Amino acid sequence: MKEIQDKALLTHYLQQFHIESFFDTPGLPFHVYEYETGEFLNTIHSPKDYLKFIVEGSFKIYEICSDGSYYFLAESRNHFEVLGDLEFCGYQEDNHFQEVLERIRTVELPLLNIRECLWQDNRFLQHLIRYICKKVTVTDHFHASLRNGSLEDVLLYYMRADCPDHRITSVEDTAFRLSYSRSQLQRILRKLTAQGILEKEGRGTYRLV
Repeated sequence: MKEIQDKALLTHYLQQFHIESFFDTPGLPFHVYEYETGEFLNTIHSPKDYLKFIVEGSFKIYEICSDGSYYFLAESRNHFEVLGDLEFCGYQEDNHFQEVLERIRTVELPLLNIRECLWQDNRFLQHLIRYICKKVTVTDHFHASLRNGSLEDVLLYYMRADCPDHRITSVEDTAFRLSYSRSQLQRILRKLTAQGILEKEGRGTYRLV
């Protein structure tokens, strides 16, 4: 991770994503940072101490369970996102990891000296509520599909709702996201391909027909 000390670039991001319009408080100390693939957003700069606006790049969020297994929670690819909103409200989860998939740039707001000020910022609190409601709704829909659907239904829901062009490009990554074993997923892919529901386009790549 490195800080990019470029005032013109900071101004560009602030204007492109209207970040300052999220606040009534003027003169906030924003900074631009860059994270490389494989780094962890929440272990280098804790979300308890920094509010992060993701302006470029991709990441995934997962947790490590007590038995050492991984549990996928969310992913974002080249979308504007806000991280640290839940932690600002007091949420603490030490076994969550926010891993960079493709180089990320963030506009970050250090909270050490302005936390109390932001609790009085009505516009910020309104945006905070909207983002948290959105995250809860998306997460509930995804995990409801995991609980209630067959393995085939869950895969098809995932491909329709979360995959660009309704296509998966890695069996290993998809198995991780859906908490399947690799062999489980391969059996489902073969079955759905034989039924004409999926089309195999190459090694590990399948498209919803």
